[in-house]
Amino acid sequence: MTESDRLVPQNLPRPVAWMDDRMVPLEQLSVPAWDLGFAQGVSVCENLRTVGGRVWKLEQHQQRLELGLRIAGIRLPFSMEQLADCIGEVARENRRWLHPDDDLSIHVSVTGGDHRVAAPQAWGLGKSGKNQQPRVLIHAVPIPFARWRSAADDGLRLQPVPTMEYPDTVMPRELKSRSRMHYWLATRQAESAHAKSLPLLAGHDGAVADTATGSIAVVDAKQKTVRLVRPDQALGGTTLMALQPVIEAAGFRVLRDKIEFRELESADEVLWFSTPPILLPVTGVGEVRIGTGRPGPVFERLAQQLIRSLGMDWMAQIRKFSALPLADRVPGTIPNR
Repeated sequence: MTESDRLVPQNLPRPVAWMDDRMVPLEQLSVPAWDLGFAQGVSVCENLRTVGGRVWKLEQHQQRLELGLRIAGIRLPFSMEQLADCIGEVARENRRWLHPDDDLSIHVSVTGGDHRVAAPQAWGLGKSGKNQQPRVLIHAVPIPFARWRSAADDGLRLQPVPTMEYPDTVMPRELKSRSRMHYWLATRQAESAHAKSLPLLAGHDGAVADTATGSIAVVDAKQKTVRLVRPDQALGGTTLMALQPVIEAAGFRVLRDKIEFRELESADEVLWFSTPPILLPVTGVGEVRIGTGRPGPVFERLAQQLIRSLGMDWMAQIRKFSALPLADRVPGTIPNR
């Protein structure tokens, strides 16, 4: 029995979450207003998903989380192996509420603990030093497939925005944090230009960086290459890296390069990688149509290769569950649903 098994109450009657050292009902998951993650955005985070009920690419997400914690100087209150047990337990406990073919989006945050100046201890309340260690929060929700339903059929539209990606001197590229105000602003800017678009941010050198929730790649069908944004330009996407063998198995070389915005206009295809929807085609950037304006043959080829790799048709899953009401996606009886 793992440490997490010992701490999980076996009779929680609803979806659950992990908070610090125990499992709690999801709606009880919280941090105080004086937590550094809330007060100053001092947190390191990961977003995972299940595929066929199993946590997908857990090791890659753990490696990025561990690196981010090291950069931020935040020390987990338990081992990475125990964290993996906790993530797996949250997935298992929550998936039983879902339709058997459905999957979960799993969110992990590790905060810096109490803000020492703003905590109640500043008034002499509570125990000195209590909760100054990092807080660990893990919760899961049904993947919001409806967000990507139209993109599954027609492709994504990306909208270049004025907000820029942090330079590496402000936020190391390897650090995935909840300090994401610039993505919030970029998303508002993109949606004001086109309601269903995602923001495409530039780096401070003017080249393509990333979107608010995923990475992009440029396809040259003739040269059989898929070009990724250089690691010094954007956060290294775990999904994109996890799919590199799939891209290579489909007969394409993977290159890392500086990508200028003008290159998107002449690209044969543009691809978008993000953990919940995994892979989607980009068919427009601003007012410019990419290729034919429809999902292209390279995307379709990669899609077939990915279906074989995953052992499931993730695009069919998007279409199926985006069309279902919540009551059908969550057939279990959840009190106060």
